[in-house]
Amino acid sequence: MKAKKIFCILTLVFGVAFFTARTIATAADSVYLHPEEHRLQAAYASEETFTFRISWLGVHAGDLKMTVTPDPDVDDQYTIKVKVQSSPFFSVFHPVDDYFETIVQGRARLPVRYLFKQHEGKRRNQKLTLYDQENLSVVYQKNGDEPLAFSLEKPVHNEYSSFFILRVLPLTVDSPIIVPTFADKKSHAVPVALLKKKRMKSIFGKVPAMKVQPQLGFKGLYSKKGYPDIWLTDDDYRVPFLIKAKILIGSLSAKLVEYQGPRTAQQ
Repeated sequence: MKAKKIFCILTLVFGVAFFTARTIATAADSVYLHPEEHRLQAAYASEETFTFRISWLGVHAGDLKMTVTPDPDVDDQYTIKVKVQSSPFFSVFHPVDDYFETIVQGRARLPVRYLFKQHEGKRRNQKLTLYDQENLSVVYQKNGDEPLAFSLEKPVHNEYSSFFILRVLPLTVDSPIIVPTFADKKSHAVPVALLKKKRMKSIFGKVPAMKVQPQLGFKGLYSKKGYPDIWLTDDDYRVPFLIKAKILIGSLSAKLVEYQGPRTAQQ
């Protein structure tokens, strides 16, 4: 597999879980707007930093660093920043230095602004998405192109806000919930299922953990290999510590190697 193709997945190792999915209407399609209060206060109320080591076939492919920072001047507003960089070895073939920034607001932590600065090989792009959740509209602009406007049927998340909201939603085994997500200039209804719970090794030691699976429906690199798996600590903080995704050649994994946040203070 070419390095470029690997890093197309690398830069979306978190967001890919919500990028494209089949539309499924269920009675639980509004759960995403109602996070559990005790989890919201524990897992999504203060500053956090995550550093993941990304591997392909056991080889260090790159690193992903995420930060969540509350706005000191605006209640219930947070900035999610993500930095993805290729390892020195993979940078020889296809250097990656991407930056993502999402601003979310309200108890449902819905996005209002999403900036993506792409730096992959010789490719340089800047993409800006603005969300008007109240009036159900999105404006998207790439570089200096004419802005594109889209209408929504309901409030939506994006790739990264979707990932974080899972930490505070009521998840039960065999009862998938729907997370409406606007990505790739389209709206998608993404079913997310809690598959099982067990003790797992992590940066925190061996802890109770839960396996969550976004159920994708697109025909891409994952079409013959199933869905990506996200492992979270099974506690009020639900810290993501491992993500695995099978691709046509081998598999990718993202392992949490450094963490700073409220769970650290509680250990």
